[in-house]
Amino acid sequence: ARLQESEKLEEKARQASEEEKRRLERRVSEQMEVLKRKQQEYSRLKELRHNELKRVKDLEAEVAQMRQSQAELDRRLQAERRREAQQIKELQRRLTREGQKVKDLEAKVSQTKSSGRMTPVGQLGRKNSDRAARGYPTTPVSDTAERSTGSEK
Repeated sequence: ARLQESEKLEEKARQASEEEKRRLERRVSEQMEVLKRKQQEYSRLKELRHNELKRVKDLEAEVAQMRQSQAELDRRLQAERRREAQQIKELQRRLTREGQKVKDLEAKVSQTKSSGRMTPVGQLGRKNSDRAARGYPTTPVSDTAERSTGSEK
């Protein structure tokens, strides 16, 4: 009877041991799954970090390029402003010269009118030059009238 009881106890201990072994194996398996998921998560985060660092470097390069482009545009704008200022200065100088010429001519005309130096010959010469510019003969009107009738001098 003791032998049977000993065998039963042994069987019970063996069953308990196997039960404990299965329970431990299940826990190890569960922990292995958790560990595998953690490793996958770590790999995914590591890849994301790598991609983010690469993206940051790309953005930094793009910003540097944009700054370089901005500096070039600023240089070109300054050059254009200098050129524009020079043109304005030149136009102002020309305008001043032309204004002075106009004042001088006005003074000369005013002087001429007040002195009465305008002669009919001068007026005639000016009329003849106007006629020549238009393609008309510059001879006096009476000569032209005689030629048109066919009579000669």
